Amino acid sequence: MRKEREGNFELLRILCMLMIVGGHILISQDSMTAVGTREFYIGNIYRSFAICAVDVFVLISGYFGIRFNVKKILSISLEVLFYCIVILVVCVVLGIHSISPKKDILLFFPVISQRYWFITTYILLILISPLLNIIVNSLSKKQYTFVVICICLVFYLWPTICYSVAAPSITKDSGYGIVNFSCLYLIGRYIKKHVDDSLLRKIPFHVITVFAVFLLFAANSIMSILLGFYFQQYIAYDSIFCLFVALSLFLCFRNINIKSEWINKISKHSLACYIIHAHPILWNYIWAKETGGINHNLNGMELILWLILAPVAVYAVCWVIDVLRVMLTKKAETRLVDWVNNRKSVKSICAYMSDIERLGRR
Repeated sequence: MRKEREGNFELLRILCMLMIVGGHILISQDSMTAVGTREFYIGNIYRSFAICAVDVFVLISGYFGIRFNVKKILSISLEVLFYCIVILVVCVVLGIHSISPKKDILLFFPVISQRYWFITTYILLILISPLLNIIVNSLSKKQYTFVVICICLVFYLWPTICYSVAAPSITKDSGYGIVNFSCLYLIGRYIKKHVDDSLLRKIPFHVITVFAVFLLFAANSIMSILLGFYFQQYIAYDSIFCLFVALSLFLCFRNINIKSEWINKISKHSLACYIIHAHPILWNYIWAKETGGINHNLNGMELILWLILAPVAVYAVCWVIDVLRVMLTKKAETRLVDWVNNRKSVKSICAYMSDIERLGRR
């Protein structure tokens, strides 16, 4: 487990969140779906790089490892709940949202109702981490290597082939589910435990990252041109192309040595940026094509500027908002989390989970 935040990985978290915001801008763009246009190539290049952001987040978690942690689960859940309710109230007061009991009730149960798919899947990853850690701790290097190879072939190469022939993938979720998260976690742990550090530092991963992005861009572009419509199936979290980009970018930053308190302070609020800008109500108001407030036909340089400047602006606003939230609610949140964590039943569950993990170390 990580005791001190490493600046290189925290900078990578910030970059990934910026890419996620930029990716959400592109989702709303009609202009990039016309094959052969400037906007098509601009959007495709950006998505070929940015699509790996989610996979990179999970690789980082796998690299440092996850332990079953009730405090972490509660803290994430409370943060999500806070923003779900506060943004709902603000939007109603400002008149940009009319209350819909059937839909809005789900905002009071954001994790179990999957208002944020990433949060729900990540918490599920924390819950099953003791079982995954048994695999990590019980396998020899040779056995673990075989498992990782099988993972890459079955859960990444196979889906990519399916996407190529318009067949359903093995998981049918494009990598949005717990299968992909579990696979990425195991790959991240493998890198940490069994890949030689000195060997990794000799490999020019910055060059490999550029090549991986170009490969994904070329594959998607060629398929789009051949088929005559915007083909984006290779830009899926469980495609072999996305895994290649994610791994190369992750290892590129792994080889960088950065220490910066400011980077650490900024990166602590990355999750809040995701929660705020992807809030279901704000999503419909700002990003969705039907009701969105942004221009859905950005062209040329205008699109490039949006992809560069808008994510930075969104992150900055969300950072300020979350700093204020922490100042106002941190003490109360800490007391509530500690109170729940100290319950006898919760301690029993944590002890049981620890016993499960210890089985893998024997």
